[in-house]
Amino acid sequence: MGKSAQQYFSNQEDSQAKSAYLQAQYAEVKPLAFYDAILGAADADFPLCVAHTESAEGHRLANYENVLEMLVASGGRSDSFVYPAKYYNAYPKQKLMHELRCLYIDLDKVNAKSLRRLCQKGFYGQRPTYLVNSGNGVHLVYVLTQPLAAYHWAKDLLREMHSGLLRFFRKHRFAADLGTGLSHAYRIVGSLTKLGQTCRAYRVGKCVEVGQLAASLGLCWQRPASKSSKSSYNYKEKQLRKGSPARRGFYDYLVRMIEARTQEGHRYSSLFALACVGHKCHRAVESILEDAVRLAAKLGLPKHEAEHAVAACNPEKAQTVRAATLEGWLGWSFDRK
Repeated sequence: MGKSAQQYFSNQEDSQAKSAYLQAQYAEVKPLAFYDAILGAADADFPLCVAHTESAEGHRLANYENVLEMLVASGGRSDSFVYPAKYYNAYPKQKLMHELRCLYIDLDKVNAKSLRRLCQKGFYGQRPTYLVNSGNGVHLVYVLTQPLAAYHWAKDLLREMHSGLLRFFRKHRFAADLGTGLSHAYRIVGSLTKLGQTCRAYRVGKCVEVGQLAASLGLCWQRPASKSSKSSYNYKEKQLRKGSPARRGFYDYLVRMIEARTQEGHRYSSLFALACVGHKCHRAVESILEDAVRLAAKLGLPKHEAEHAVAACNPEKAQTVRAATLEGWLGWSFDRK
């Protein structure tokens, strides 16, 4: 028997030992119930984002309007991965994240022996809600007691918490994948692993309160004080009224043109562009939000999308956005004199 064949059978035996141990220790959770807990109900506005890595180029990302449809499409495949969050425009980029219900921790190269150590040690005090046997490794899934709107300040803290958990398990000699982040796809429960076995989920613990989880990692779950408070914006606006009418004029021009020129497919990104320009022009965030909500109503978008577009725009990063980027978001070019 060749070395590769020996390795294959060794991996098969270890995988079977992992499965047997988990079946004896925890209750298995069916895929429908698992995704209901970590994603909530999918809908037309926020479909499930899935990557099929062996699909033809240009067709690797797929969207599904419900969990059952996703499971049927991925059940016989070993290349199907889901992004466990909801995204605007059904595109899984962190800046387009709408809602998050869980933190996913990917531990690589977890064999049967190290799995028993992990479980018997009570996950070293960081017990997850679910454990997913993904084949070569395991996923630890921390389901939050309440879904979180993905405001940029919340994503910053969640990213720190995610990194903190990865470092925590690395300290305990597990190969936590530091390359994963908030917007990362994980093997679909109910699909196949690389060894051809079914990826399964098990209930381990309770849902976690985000403040308590943050505190356990030495972080404080609290919205930071805004660097651009209302009083400071009012001061800047007074300065602009004195010396920068061009900036006020450009922002007002953009408000008018977004209403007149915005096409389907650019509605949310146009409001995000407006927020960037508003910060560039030192407009009060309350004023930007008021304009965005009014424009959303004109463009046929729900109010919460306008609120998210403004909240997702980082005032500091907005200062570096170039005209060409703004025009791409808007879907049209500025009128240049």
